[in-house]
Amino acid sequence: MERMQEEWLTPLKQLVAEINLKFATAFEQMGCAGEIAVCTGDNDKDFSQYGLSIKVTYRNGEPLQELNSNVQSGGERAVATAAFMLSLQELTPVPFRCVDEINQGMDANNERRIFELIVECTCQPTSSQYFLITPKLVPHLNYSQNMTIHIVHNGPFVAQDKKWGFSKLCNPHGIQVA
Repeated sequence: MERMQEEWLTPLKQLVAEINLKFATAFEQMGCAGEIAVCTGDNDKDFSQYGLSIKVTYRNGEPLQELNSNVQSGGERAVATAAFMLSLQELTPVPFRCVDEINQGMDANNERRIFELIVECTCQPTSSQYFLITPKLVPHLNYSQNMTIHIVHNGPFVAQDKKWGFSKLCNPHGIQVA
């Protein structure tokens, strides 16, 4: 049983170490810290207790804390989820990914952090194509030349284009509008 456990656990820990490296790098780019590890629980023979431990901190000088609803805000948990998702992307190659309303519940600071992380990760030559669907974005985000922005502007309660001001939403540098 111990041999079988080792044959299974060693590659799992190596895979999680790869994910952790990408996750920690993403958090470092955002000026924060985070780590992912295999958690075996109190009894390493009870496989039902195995899981992933995700620890994060969003403030300098504070220790890493387990991701949970009692410590981090909903927006902070959403940032950790998005960083985790991006950390997995190179391990699961697909032609495209669709992310729906990942920024909901985030304050403007966290929304900006995760958007910049998504731009950095998805504009790499080997990255999948991303479709980010959201009803809102914070103003003056930095866009890349490798991005195409589509704004769907319809519905009975949507103001005319000249009233909501496209220039307020997008930077004037290199944005492509289709």
